[in-house]
Amino acid sequence: MIHVNSCGDLMKHLILFSVFLLSFPALHAQDEGTVTGMAWNGSTWLIVGYWSNASHLLEYNGKTFHRVKEFEKFRLSLTRQIIWNYDNNYWVVTGHRDDDAILIMYDGKKLEEIARVHSYCTGDLAWDGKNYLMVVCGSAMVGETGYVKLSENGSITESIQFYWGYGRIFHDGERIFTSNGTTLFVYTGETFEKFSELPIGIKDMDTSGSYWIICGFDKLLAFNSTYYRPITIGEGCDKIEWGNRYWLIAKDGQLVKYDGRKLIPIENIPKFETITAVKWNGDYWLIGGRDFDASPKLVKYDGLFFEDLTEKMLRTSLQKTVNQTIEKSQISLTEDRKTICGPTSILLLPILLFSARRYFSII
Repeated sequence: MIHVNSCGDLMKHLILFSVFLLSFPALHAQDEGTVTGMAWNGSTWLIVGYWSNASHLLEYNGKTFHRVKEFEKFRLSLTRQIIWNYDNNYWVVTGHRDDDAILIMYDGKKLEEIARVHSYCTGDLAWDGKNYLMVVCGSAMVGETGYVKLSENGSITESIQFYWGYGRIFHDGERIFTSNGTTLFVYTGETFEKFSELPIGIKDMDTSGSYWIICGFDKLLAFNSTYYRPITIGEGCDKIEWGNRYWLIAKDGQLVKYDGRKLIPIENIPKFETITAVKWNGDYWLIGGRDFDASPKLVKYDGLFFEDLTEKMLRTSLQKTVNQTIEKSQISLTEDRKTICGPTSILLLPILLFSARRYFSII
């Protein structure tokens, strides 16, 4: 309840309301960036991305977002991926700062930097039950490209020189794979050994438990560890994720299902310029990426309907900036409240109407 005891109080509240309405669209217009990764722990999503010139970490429980504000103190210039460490019950986020790849642990309460590795890129990360395996490049330890093995506490136990092509790691729950283009390699616990030669440049892959679907630049392949068969020729994909009954496949901002027999186009997809993350939690999908206006985008999909979560996500992640703008305005108004009443106060009405129009046109 707002108590108004004077003209000064009334005008103060009107001005603060105008500041809020004007500040949110202005912040929204500067939200250039991308949702880069997400992971589910059984009850909550953790979502990472970079927009508004800052890295952001948010929890999402299926209904509401919660901003992990302490994450901003790590000052990451790039975020890459999140994995859920199922043995130790915490998330690990990968990012980049200066000339180092950074690993940050988050258990739902506490954030802690557990590793910093010299690298000019931040690549994929996997947990094999005992160690982390992370893609690095331009590192003094591995040369141009390779991997480092890190213990649970983040100490480097081994470095592996390896030309990894697209810098991807694929984990089927038991084995870790990588590729250097068209050759698929499996991790033995010590090094990578050749697993299979495929007629495709491997961008992404996921398994149903029976066989893999492999995304390439111009092909989709079904692969059962021994034999492969093409699903499409002249059409590849960017991201793929198995979801109990079918694979969800992303290509050029579009989505299609593959049920093991045929490709099924999906209609009424919210507009994406690029899709960078597709994940399934057992009930619904989260799909993250970048919109055509260069802003981050996040969508929920239950197999039938889409729900655009972008506005909720951005409001939560930028709440601190809006509050700071209002606080600064409050200080200024406290000093000048005596001067805002009188005939000139009528000039505030057009400002209030204009800011309200801008706000409601955004939402």
